[in-house]
Amino acid sequence: MKNSNRKVSAERNNLTIIWSVFLTLFIIEAFLLVLCRTEIRKIGYDISEQISKNKIIKEKERKLKVELASLKSPERIASIANSLGLIMPKQEQITRMP
Repeated sequence: MKNSNRKVSAERNNLTIIWSVFLTLFIIEAFLLVLCRTEIRKIGYDISEQISKNKIIKEKERKLKVELASLKSPERIASIANSLGLIMPKQEQITRMP
């Protein structure tokens, strides 16, 4: 009888250990899943933030290009030259360099 009780007790202990291992692995897997999901969500927020920043930078770039074009405008340069008293050189004042 004692051998029989020992076998049953040993089998219960083995079953308890196996279930404990499976439960531990399940909990670890669930934790890793939550960790991955959290990381994915964080990366998604980071991507959205970078897209917004990119749009702002592109808008600033567009405005700067417009401003540069207006600053380079020949009419603007001519009006500044006139206000400084500059005049176009005469043909005989121009020297061509080889």
